[in-house]
Parts: sequence; C-alpha cells; structure tokens
Amino acid sequence: MDLILQDPFPLHTICGFVWKNTEGQLSFLNYAVSVPPEIFTFSHSGRQLTYAFGHTFESAWACHDLLEVLCQLSERGHASLVRIPLAAAQKYCYLGWPNPMLMY
Repeated sequence: MDLILQDPFPLHTICGFVWKNTEGQLSFLNYAVSVPPEIFTFSHSGRQLTYAFGHTFESAWACHDLLEVLCQLSERGHASLVRIPLAAAQKYCYLGWPNPMLMY
C-alpha cells in the first residue's frame, strides 16, 4: 500500500522557529537535508534563494528559512551540531555562493 500525501509537509514547523528540543530539531533537519527530494523536499518553501539571473536550483539549500533557522541554532550554542548538515551543503556551493562551512 502506497501512502501518498496530498499536501506538502508544513516546513514552518521545522524551519519557522527554534524548538525547545534543539537537538531533536537538528536531528530532523539533518535527516531532511540528507535524503533525496523525492523523500523530503523544501521546494515548496515560500522563500527560495536564487542565483545569477534569477534562476533557482533544486535543493534544500535554496530554502531561506532552513538557512535562517540553522544560523539561529548555531548562535544559540549548537554550532558543532549545525556543521553536520552544512557539510552536506558544500556540494551545492557554486561559484559566487559563500561556503556555508565558513559561516560558523
């Protein structure tokens, strides 16, 4: 039996604010960014980053809210745990994009 969800996952529940259980949030985010977009996608985020000439790219790393909540978690003392999902982002850092590993 295939389970197909009609509505996209509500990204604001994981990227809209910092949870009280920050380790749980980071664990969820780490999983979400590491699986293929067929499993979990950020493509329906309302705030997508763009690069040269307004083009977008298919990646969790185009989700502005994801990057923002990772920065907030890092600023609250979880920089070492935030580095785990950011390490996966390196393959999406094109010429002209800052390297996320240098952020914190």
